[in-house]
Amino acid sequence: MREKAIKFVEKCSERGVTVLIYCTTRSLERQARLFRQGRTHLQIKDRMYKLRKRGFGFLAEIIDKVGPQRGSKIVTGAGPGESFHNYAEAFDAAPLNSAGKCMWDHKTNPEPWGVMWEVGEELGLNVGGRWKWFDGPHFQLRKGSNPTRIYTPEKLREILIKNKLLKE
Repeated sequence: MREKAIKFVEKCSERGVTVLIYCTTRSLERQARLFRQGRTHLQIKDRMYKLRKRGFGFLAEIIDKVGPQRGSKIVTGAGPGESFHNYAEAFDAAPLNSAGKCMWDHKTNPEPWGVMWEVGEELGLNVGGRWKWFDGPHFQLRKGSNPTRIYTPEKLREILIKNKLLKE
């Protein structure tokens, strides 16, 4: 993914768009904190229940362990283990203006965002800006939407332990 990210920045620059890659690999705890942000207690308990029911209780425990988080805005739909950021297979990027500030709004700045999405697709990345559930800054290696839908709980746990994101 590192090589793709470097090429992404280079190719965007060649087309006149300077980008900032601001998020790459996330720990499971960081993912849990982001997931909890902006959600009600009931929404959090519901996700934990669903994870446990599917055999991913070890991921539900991480959500529980990080505790309440501040922030009224939901920033991700993915809990711990549910994002390819947790496997070093994704990054988030935003275009910069001439003053070096991020242009977060793709609607008021469609051209640089469009360049980023095109470059991502040319590099074979799965581009969140093209998804039905839109995640403009997100780029990932795989086509799948959620590792817990791809791997069994046992296999996912094994991968996370191997990558030192989860302790045995």
